[in-house]
Amino acid sequence: MKKAGLRVKILRIPGAKDPDEFIKAKGAEAFRKLIERSDNDIRYRIESARDKYDFTEDDQRILFLREAAGIIAALENPVERDVYTASTAKLAGVTQAAFQQEVKNAQTRLQYQQKQQYHRQVRAPAQAAQPKERTIHYDNMRSARAEEGLLALLFSDASLLPDMREKVRPEDFSSPVLGKIYGHAIALFDSGRGITVSALEPVLQPEETELLVAALGTEISADRRQKAMEDYIDIIAEQKAARDIPGQDGEDPLLRKAQLQRKTKRFDGTEG
Repeated sequence: MKKAGLRVKILRIPGAKDPDEFIKAKGAEAFRKLIERSDNDIRYRIESARDKYDFTEDDQRILFLREAAGIIAALENPVERDVYTASTAKLAGVTQAAFQQEVKNAQTRLQYQQKQQYHRQVRAPAQAAQPKERTIHYDNMRSARAEEGLLALLFSDASLLPDMREKVRPEDFSSPVLGKIYGHAIALFDSGRGITVSALEPVLQPEETELLVAALGTEISADRRQKAMEDYIDIIAEQKAARDIPGQDGEDPLLRKAQLQRKTKRFDGTEG
């Protein structure tokens, strides 16, 4: 509600279950004064936390300060943070400077948690795109998707293979399983046999066959196959070239980019 521009206040009604009961017992004027004195949500949460701890014990006060710091650290407005930092430090009987540091520590923890949550959300689609068989894992999702697409094209139109094999080899695949399937498909073609799932089943593990069948679910119209093949090969070549350049600390980024471009050109046979 606060993000929607609504100011939240918490109304504590002493000695009554609801406003009607309080008004009947104390009157409307008493209820109006109660509303005027009502705490906002942050103050209420801090005071509720205060009630959980025994301030005569140092370790209990420390626990309270950590909990209160977590509440204050979540505030987006720096002025609000300063106000509640000062009042909470006074409430706990510590210096404002000391509690300010605790709030900063809480902010650091909160930012780390938010960053971790963001990374989990970013990784979620990639995890969902992994093969269902847990023994098979794609280390390079971009390349693996292109490799799956290339196999789908090959199994739907074997006439693409002569051009395909000139530009990409089984060992260029990022996924060993997909590279293995591609290699067996080439062997079938060279022996004059049709490239089909049933022809490959004897040389594949059940989970590999299942992966292949799933990859072949992509349908590409005949008029788009040549362009799709070129796009897939470009991606595989780009990712292969990137893997072949070891990362080095302090390496000039422009030099690295030039090396990558040269390796990509050599890989697809357009240069050198």
